[in-house]
Amino acid sequence: MNKPYWILSACLAFAASTATLRADQFGLLTSVGNTGQAADGQANYSAAPASPPAPQYDWLGRQISLTTGTTGTTGPETQIGKTADCACDCCSPPWAHRCNAFFEVMVLRPRDAEVAYATAIEGPIVAGVPPVQVGRIGVADPDYTPGWRLGATWAFNECSSLVFTYSRFESSTNDSVTTTAPNVIRSSVLHPGTANAGSDFLDARAVSDVDFQLFDIDYRAVWDSGDLWAINYVAGFRYAQLNQAFTGVFDNTGTLDQLNTRSTFEGAGLKLGLDGEKHAYNSGLFIYGRSNVSFIAGETRARYLQSSDVDPSIVDTNWKAGRIVTILDLELGAGWQSPCGRWRINGGYLFASWYNVLPTDQWIRNVQTNDFVDDQHDNDAITFDGITMRLTYQW
Repeated sequence: MNKPYWILSACLAFAASTATLRADQFGLLTSVGNTGQAADGQANYSAAPASPPAPQYDWLGRQISLTTGTTGTTGPETQIGKTADCACDCCSPPWAHRCNAFFEVMVLRPRDAEVAYATAIEGPIVAGVPPVQVGRIGVADPDYTPGWRLGATWAFNECSSLVFTYSRFESSTNDSVTTTAPNVIRSSVLHPGTANAGSDFLDARAVSDVDFQLFDIDYRAVWDSGDLWAINYVAGFRYAQLNQAFTGVFDNTGTLDQLNTRSTFEGAGLKLGLDGEKHAYNSGLFIYGRSNVSFIAGETRARYLQSSDVDPSIVDTNWKAGRIVTILDLELGAGWQSPCGRWRINGGYLFASWYNVLPTDQWIRNVQTNDFVDDQHDNDAITFDGITMRLTYQW
């Protein structure tokens, strides 16, 4: 009696399973969480894809892609946010060439420019006996002195520009030595062929000046670069002038003997160099380096004048010759740049060497020995070193 019901239940179950299979074949059924369908018409039961990572920006507000390793994000790779029609300064890389004006303070010390002018000895000189020093040697040695530099840049595009720079440095140093009888002071700079050179003095003093000025016109262009670094090459023109002056005064109870010397180099020539900078991707800090060499063709002029209060011209001679002077400049430092690069401040260590010039002490020895052959002396360089600080406004 119950058999018909069992047969009816089986028929209903078979019909339901058949309908489900048909619906699945035609894409009428989807699993929970599935929002699409596979290409072959079968239902896609895989989990929904993960959301893309949030965009990353550097400190200048530029979107950057990040290199991803096995342990996650490792660092900056590529700037993404730069577009051709970008009107924002922040779209440019931090090393981009831009129009600017700058002012720089240099605190430099001239080296290899000292002049030993007097020596305190024990009593009057006895013929055939070397003098015995009893005090310090009087030396006019320049110390650290501030100078300045200013200029402007005209940028043709992000990768090239023209830079105009004027530099000026003036230093002056004073020194004096004094003794009392029976000790005396002998001059190291007066001409040995004059009677005054053998005089005994009780007081001596000296003033020594070393000055230079430079005018540069440089073309700078990017040689190689990345998102946060760049190397530029430099080719340009340089005008250079180096002035040296020395005055020594020797006093012996009212009798004065004096020496005045002056030497000047002036010329112009070519300048070549490289500079580079590397910026941090998460702050405005950067490091930089500059190296330039200049070949200056010019003329050196020098004068030596020895006088006294009774004879205004005991020795008076001058010299002039053409020379090629090589100037080597090196600078290393660090700085900070504001967001979008409007303001920059940087400072570092500066070294400059002028080769094949005529230092004051060499010129004095030339006159004293009557020897004016260049290759007889190897002290023909004057160097400058110190710290520098520059403030730049860019637009």
